[in-house]
Amino acid sequence: MAVGVQRLLDSGVASGALRGRSHCLGCHRTLRWYELVPIASYAVQGGRCRVCGARIGREALVVEMVGAAAGALVVLGVVGLVVLLAG
Repeated sequence: MAVGVQRLLDSGVASGALRGRSHCLGCHRTLRWYELVPIASYAVQGGRCRVCGARIGREALVVEMVGAAAGALVVLGVVGLVVLLAG
């Protein structure tokens, strides 16, 4: 999520900004599948690129955590609503 937002801000044009694979902004290496689990990979890699050691900003972690929390709240709200209507 954070990478998509950054690409939109950097490009200034929404069309095509979200195309392509995620990559390190330092060495431009394409990220592997296990590096695409944002919060877990940030913690495991210590907030740095596994190859070049470039720092991954904490704002990226915060954006992912807020997105995860928002998603969890939506799921809990839907489940609560279903339980309320069924009860």
